[in-house]
Amino acid sequence: MSDLSDRLAQIQGLTLTSVHVGLTDWAELKYLADEWHITLSYNGKEYGSTYRTGIGHRKVKPGVKKERGGYATLTESPKSEAFACRRGWLKVVQPDIADVVSCLMCDASSGQETFVDFCSNMGGNVDSRKDLDMYLRCQDALIGLRKLFGYDLLDELMKLSH
Repeated sequence: MSDLSDRLAQIQGLTLTSVHVGLTDWAELKYLADEWHITLSYNGKEYGSTYRTGIGHRKVKPGVKKERGGYATLTESPKSEAFACRRGWLKVVQPDIADVVSCLMCDASSGQETFVDFCSNMGGNVDSRKDLDMYLRCQDALIGLRKLFGYDLLDELMKLSH
């Protein structure tokens, strides 16, 4: 458990709802990910977003063994992790609330910067529409989390380690 996990557990009425959208090819990062629609609820307010977890978070289903750098069954030789996901050999694991909040707060902290500073820190280009869109999504996360938690609680949470 982290400081953030402990503090989130103390917040009464804070819930996470996550719906698995499916396995997606996350083109920007060139790897497979499980895509989720997540909703954080607290004090009658909600914040929803898309969230992704790498396929390494999945768990091996019964009858499947990890061997020789891949996954095998009694009838199949070892195959890649991506193949195993597509065949249903690896079970999706629901995201943890502390992981979700930590990720959203990381995005939100980038939304506190100017666009020029954001580009400088992220290796972006101030003339790029794609980088501007990413920056605006970070600002949306900041606004959404402030509405959900309020300024004081969000500031407290952002100082905790995870």
